[in-house]
Amino acid sequence: MAYFRSNAVHVSPGIVGGTCKEWSQVCHMGEKHVFPSGHLLTFEGDHFDDFLYLQSGKVTGIYLGADGLSNVALFYESGVLLNEKVAILGSCNNPTRYVCETDCIVYVFRASLLHSSEFIQKHPNLIYSMLVGQASKNLSQELIRSSLYRRTALQKLCCFLLTLSQRNNNQNEFAPGISQIDIAKLLGMHKSSMARCVNFLKVNGIISKFSKNSLHIINKSMLEKYSLTPFDNL
Repeated sequence: MAYFRSNAVHVSPGIVGGTCKEWSQVCHMGEKHVFPSGHLLTFEGDHFDDFLYLQSGKVTGIYLGADGLSNVALFYESGVLLNEKVAILGSCNNPTRYVCETDCIVYVFRASLLHSSEFIQKHPNLIYSMLVGQASKNLSQELIRSSLYRRTALQKLCCFLLTLSQRNNNQNEFAPGISQIDIAKLLGMHKSSMARCVNFLKVNGIISKFSKNSLHIINKSMLEKYSLTPFDNL
């Protein structure tokens, strides 16, 4: 497969979707399952290393932190692979758990598929697709971590909003594709802290609309200023 810069994958902080759509070509090799919203996708017993293709729906990836508390890893949308790292490595000390945020249709594959030289030789485009998907997840998580490092709640939010803008061609008005509550989960903020920060930015004329479907940045220079300057009086 030839690589062209125009084919570069759009990566958003905290959200990964559509990176492995090529796997829909081999859904017949997997087992189709339909799960309702709120269902926990578990990988245990003899099939702990199964991996799956999310054909439709939205899933939240959750991992157990060192403090014993659950943390959101990433939000996944249709067209991605899940649990493929465990399928490749054969083990994982702290596997990600997946919760269906909406009704989901998934195709479950056995790990042996990824260890079959016949499959790999026959479907190099799928292996490339998997690499792109994994790289997208890594970059998305890096974008999140860069928003967290030694920053106050307001700085975290401002950095995150600036990153979203950059990922949307530096526009000042666009659809973030992620709710305020989900952003708070990703940034490790309490929803009340998120509400105070959002209110501060609105009152000071830095943003106006802020929902999953519409974010309007009015004063980007001030947003940049608050992303760099600690401000705890909220």
